Amino acid sequence: MKRSVVFTTVAALALIALASPAAAFHDTADIDGCGDAPTKGTDILALSVVSKATTGDDGWITVEMALCGAPVKGAKYRVHFDYKDELASARNPACRTTSDTIAVHTGGAAETKNGGPVAITVDKTTVTHSRDTGTVTLEKYSIVFRVRYQDLGIFVGDDLEVWANTEMKGIADRAPNTNGGDGCAKPQEGAEVLGIELID
Repeated sequence: MKRSVVFTTVAALALIALASPAAAFHDTADIDGCGDAPTKGTDILALSVVSKATTGDDGWITVEMALCGAPVKGAKYRVHFDYKDELASARNPACRTTSDTIAVHTGGAAETKNGGPVAITVDKTTVTHSRDTGTVTLEKYSIVFRVRYQDLGIFVGDDLEVWANTEMKGIADRAPNTNGGDGCAKPQEGAEVLGIELID
């Protein structure tokens, strides 16, 4: 699958704390921005995916959901993994559910649906910016989802598509954004997911 990276601002890149891509990594990211959810804690700032193989077909997928504020108690944070026959990039006009595994973080507890163990952690880091008026310190919150290739039953060379949403009394935000005018809350084309090929 073609590797795609979407960046809207250089400043937003500083808020993604994944390792810099090297030969052993494949990565892709979507900068969603803030201001399109009811609360900062359910507003997805950025979604990024990195795959890294270790030995043979054993490797790791790391998905980072960066938020515009602290996670909200009672909200749900979902990452959808699509990797079997029906992929959104192949078009999904019937608005079917293509997710093969869904990992959910809610209120400090982690659970998985439809698949193997996904390690979920909440990370809080401090980012400092120097300005003419002084130093500005920002808090950055991320929910990190990490899973092995073998736990999803996928292998080097396979295609993986990832998307995410937050929910609190209905869908709060999605990344990448779906086409709000098509009446489907699920991805229906390649632009509505992050696509990555598992590296060797």
